[in-house]
Amino acid sequence: MKSVSKTSLGSKARTYSIPELCEIDMEISPKKAESVEIELSNAAGEKVVMIYDAKSDSLSFDRCKSGIVDFSQDFPAVTVSPAYTDGDKVGLRIFIDRSSIEVFGKDGRFAMTNLVFPNSPYSRLSVRATGGSARLSDLKIYSITVE
Repeated sequence: MKSVSKTSLGSKARTYSIPELCEIDMEISPKKAESVEIELSNAAGEKVVMIYDAKSDSLSFDRCKSGIVDFSQDFPAVTVSPAYTDGDKVGLRIFIDRSSIEVFGKDGRFAMTNLVFPNSPYSRLSVRATGGSARLSDLKIYSITVE
């Protein structure tokens, strides 16, 4: 398990290595930031971008550049969910599998599931703030093993 207790976020991304199958647990306090961007990527440049928008209290999930997307004109898409936060922070649990990513609000108020087909596993987590500073706390990255 990798763990980070607290770190400030600005326009320069904080990047962490992640295992192929994992659970990511984190809390985001947007503070003065307009949004906080969470990116999962691999060495091939494929990526999934999730953005917590503080003003609209929503989480978007962009899989347009997630890997193999050309099998349907409707597959490259951005989905959006209300985050239903009750204050100044949002807790997220993100589960990464070989072909799916699930995002849960820590308090159980929302869930998002998206299929993804990367050519190689996502190996990096990057987090940054836009339009001001934010705080990332209680980041934990757990490896998931398959028996």
